[in-house]
Amino acid sequence: MRRTTAFTLLVCSIFAGHVAWADDVPRVIPYSGYLEIDGEPYNGDAQFRFRLYDAGGTLEWGETYSGDDTVPVVDGHFDVYLGAVTGGLAGDFLRAEYLTLRIYYKEEGHSGYTRVYPDQVIVPVPYALWTTASGPLTVNGTLDLGSQATFSGDIDVDGNVALNSNGSIVAQGTVSGTSLEAYGIFDADGVDATVDVTGQLTVTDQFLVDGGDLLLRDSIPVLSTEDSGDAFGIG
Repeated sequence: MRRTTAFTLLVCSIFAGHVAWADDVPRVIPYSGYLEIDGEPYNGDAQFRFRLYDAGGTLEWGETYSGDDTVPVVDGHFDVYLGAVTGGLAGDFLRAEYLTLRIYYKEEGHSGYTRVYPDQVIVPVPYALWTTASGPLTVNGTLDLGSQATFSGDIDVDGNVALNSNGSIVAQGTVSGTSLEAYGIFDADGVDATVDVTGQLTVTDQFLVDGGDLLLRDSIPVLSTEDSGDAFGIG
């Protein structure tokens, strides 16, 4: 009997006092996982089915990655955006305090789907939800990223912007906040990107502003060392 293991590696969580989202804007959940079959990481294309159930076991949402949406798996690792195939997630179920994610996969050359056990609990903090549109993200509190987030619009934070050791931001718009603590990688890679910090900017890894503006009204303690290979650069 074949044994299958799949689990979440990174689900980007946004911890905030309040995140302002328009109710009619579609959203996606970034999902990075690992697929292991008979003790070996899977390599190759795979089809996936994702299903979200509420606490009562009612199916609230689902989508299938097949055909042109087949997912490449490299050394067991795969990445998808839940909601991308169906045009985004929407509905009251996104406000639920408890959801479980059920996953099915189909390998290349196989005819049927295999269910992955156990189902995974998704706890709202809120979920790693962001809009599929290019509008701004407004956070009335602290924005704390534990994974990578890519924004084509603006990021406006009333409080602090913090990236832990696994966090990174790739921004093409304006990023503004009271302070910014970059323990991960911050990359403002858009030509018109602007980073506006009214307080202290702390950098322990890489802080890159490529062709944009850095507006700082306080100090920059750069904690990286030459031996670590970390860098602070304004291009």
